[in-house]
Amino acid sequence: MLNKAHILITGATGGIGCNLCHYLSELGYNLTITARNEKNLYKLKLDLETKYNNKVNYFLLDFASEEDLTEKISYLKKEQARFSGAVIMPPQPSRSHRTDTSLDKWKSLFTLSFIHPLYFIEQLSSLFINKSKLVCILGISSIQVLDNYSQASAIRAAWRAQIKSLAHQWGHKGIHINGISFGGVLTTEYKKSIQERALKHKRTFDEQMDYETSNVPLQKYATTQEAAHIIAGLLSNISDHMTGQNIICDGGFIKSF
Repeated sequence: MLNKAHILITGATGGIGCNLCHYLSELGYNLTITARNEKNLYKLKLDLETKYNNKVNYFLLDFASEEDLTEKISYLKKEQARFSGAVIMPPQPSRSHRTDTSLDKWKSLFTLSFIHPLYFIEQLSSLFINKSKLVCILGISSIQVLDNYSQASAIRAAWRAQIKSLAHQWGHKGIHINGISFGGVLTTEYKKSIQERALKHKRTFDEQMDYETSNVPLQKYATTQEAAHIIAGLLSNISDHMTGQNIICDGGFIKSF
């Protein structure tokens, strides 16, 4: 069924983002896509327009740059862009088990992965039409502490709290906002990390996968297509009476009630 909703997607060229853009285009959504790398972003735009015969808007966006962030917000407001939804993929901290991060490092991490992306969507709230659906991509370390994700846990927990707050602030405007906490998703980069661990432990890729997913009830990681499906679900009328929620998509790994 053709859907002419207009969706803004940040981090569009990433492992989850690229597949999501293809899936939403296939469903008939109009897209405005953003990322930091112009070459990758323009290639994705051309791929989408060629394959689905849809016009795709794009612009560069670097959450690390306050100047760039302010410029893009002003641009969108000046253009009086109107969106019926957005998928926000905040930059993620590198894997680390350290909890004694320096003050400057904490400032840098929170600015890049929380403060700037949050400021971006807050400033654009006037551009979202009634019944808009915003989806923030998180991870299961927002639910419980995991080894090597100590910094991400703090930032993602902040996102969970802010999603709940924004749901209360924006509900009367008809703006919905929800989060998705993914477990492992088989992006190209994640597959590479699995292969590296397999070599380290002298296992095949499949043996490493079996080992890592042995404590997951479905005994697998999500594919990027499966990730796209659940994001698209929250952008659709399925979430017409949902806001402020954090959906766990982890194959059953999280065991708390």
